Amino acid sequence: VRAWLEEALGPAAYRHLVFTTDPARGALRELASKEGIATLSVPPDVGGRFSVLAPVGLLPAALVGIDIERLLAGALRAIERAESDDLLSNPAALYAALHWAADTELGARIHVLMPYTDRLREFAEWYRQLWAESLGKRVDRNGRVVHTGPTPVGAIGATDQHSQVQLFMEGPYDKVITFATVDDLGEDVPIPHRADLPPDLAYLPGHTLGELLRAEYEATSAALSQMGRMNCTLRLPDLGPATIGEAIMFFQLATGYAGLWYGIDPFDQPGVELGKRLTYAAMGRPGYDAPARPSARGGDEA
Repeated sequence: VRAWLEEALGPAAYRHLVFTTDPARGALRELASKEGIATLSVPPDVGGRFSVLAPVGLLPAALVGIDIERLLAGALRAIERAESDDLLSNPAALYAALHWAADTELGARIHVLMPYTDRLREFAEWYRQLWAESLGKRVDRNGRVVHTGPTPVGAIGATDQHSQVQLFMEGPYDKVITFATVDDLGEDVPIPHRADLPPDLAYLPGHTLGELLRAEYEATSAALSQMGRMNCTLRLPDLGPATIGEAIMFFQLATGYAGLWYGIDPFDQPGVELGKRLTYAAMGRPGYDAPARPSARGGDEA
């Protein structure tokens, strides 16, 4: 990209670059200082999975036209709701407590987030990283080896009703499912009337695809409940910036609370850092020793 800019703009190319980077160190900070490139600082103590509402996420959001002031206002609303000392009045803490209890007391080690809209598909992917990287830990806050953490899964309704719900319904009792529904999709698609529809489809005209999705969700949730399968629902009023900002912060806060329930530090990622160091070594980065070749037993060869 830098080469394309320089080819088109010559010496002015640097004015079309913005770096989001550490405020004091790193390769991008060094380049920015040397060449006068504009920067936005990433708070050093904010891990990547928690940086959606930092400049890391806010700059691209603003560039595609998202109202970031409303995004942050929604996030503030989640923070205010999470300040209550009453568990039942604190949604983020309650969500974390219920999932921790489902895991540690009822054996539900798999936590599924299943939004009923494709527009939240990537949100479910982000949740997987947030929950896994934050809660999957070898040691607790006292340094004791615990090897704890639930396994997060992303699913999409109604697509994954046909690929995963059979397992959720009749497989092991090791899952808790969180549905996410949207009251106002903003734009819906009506199902048109046609004279040549076969009888089995004659009930559809007059409804919308949004109504069909909601019926699919309600049926799936009710069926899981009847089978004794744990599930809960997060109802989003819409998919506007304030709602998404609140949802992002809700899950970040829930992750922090879950760390307290599990007794681990949810804000570090030592396992990921080890992988980074071994990658640096394998690529020959100075200051990093080449990793030993693992044996079939998972240890290191002598």
